[in-house]
Amino acid sequence: MGLGDKERLVVVHHDSGAVEWRIQRPLLSPHDLPPLLALGGMVAWAVVMNWRWTWPQAVASGALVALLVQLLQGLLEVSCETLTFTPGQGVRFEARRRSRLNEQARMVPLSKVDCAIIHEHTTPMRKQRSYLAVALKPEGGRPAASHGSEEMVQAELAFVNTEPRLALVRQVLAELQPLLAGKEPKKKK
Repeated sequence: MGLGDKERLVVVHHDSGAVEWRIQRPLLSPHDLPPLLALGGMVAWAVVMNWRWTWPQAVASGALVALLVQLLQGLLEVSCETLTFTPGQGVRFEARRRSRLNEQARMVPLSKVDCAIIHEHTTPMRKQRSYLAVALKPEGGRPAASHGSEEMVQAELAFVNTEPRLALVRQVLAELQPLLAGKEPKKKK
């Protein structure tokens, strides 16, 4: 993935019948640029004002600091999230960082999975975020998808950190729903 690319979806069909959806984030995306430019500018201004460096020296130091901050953030942030459906077993959620520190994985047994839906969330800054949610069956055994009451539905969210576009979440949902219903996966040729 190059600099400035958007997140991308990779679908892997395993010989065991498992299907894996992996969403990867680039190291630097367009929405990262304004904060980086602001940070570089603030460092350059502070260097000129406090140490009386020349503007070229200050701009170079500001760019270096912004680059180091982005590199550190890129190593520590979640860069890849994976959702894997394994027939007869369940759904596995996995999050990995570029640094490989603190990788997270959890498995939801198929007996506890009710359905998959798209969960949308609007941030206080009015940014729309879409996640894939795997709704869990309540303890009573009744399907969570039967909306006859205002009960809270427990769910596991996928792709929370990579924040993929809605089109990618819809694609994963369209491929996952038939598998949860017990149909065979369609292998791409």
